[in-house]
Amino acid sequence: MMNRKLSFVVIVILLLSWSLASCSAEPTPPPLDTPTPGQGSGGQPAATQPSGQEENNGTVENGGEEPVNPAEASPIPVPEAAYDVHYSRGGDSVQFTVDGDINSVVSFFQEELPNFGWEMAGPPDNAVGVIATMLREDANGDRLTVNMQENSDAGFVRVTAQVARGSG
Repeated sequence: MMNRKLSFVVIVILLLSWSLASCSAEPTPPPLDTPTPGQGSGGQPAATQPSGQEENNGTVENGGEEPVNPAEASPIPVPEAAYDVHYSRGGDSVQFTVDGDINSVVSFFQEELPNFGWEMAGPPDNAVGVIATMLREDANGDRLTVNMQENSDAGFVRVTAQVARGSG
């Protein structure tokens, strides 16, 4: 009789534990290879759009306004041969990779930046070994910083460029 009561109590406790676990507020995490909202593949954070904006084939929709392609809106030149290109919302920053060496990428920017309204600001372009930095300013007081790092073994340069908006 005692074993029967003990078995009944154990079964009731197991059933209650199971039902409470299935009703818990915390969801079971998905497998690692399945992205969740706000995550890219491999569980890495994905680029997200601010509230009220949706991404649509590389364009950003702004609450009823015409979609904006960050590449077209960006004040930053990007070589045609660039790949792995990632723009921020509005195109004020971009990261990309381009095959070649640091000197050819610096030359590209020295030729193209004036066409986009960027003029020398502060110290001259700084290229030391496999790293280069460029600073520019436009008529509105916006400042552009371009940082480059060459992977000479693989023959490519990774570029990060960002615009800091001025008050004018």
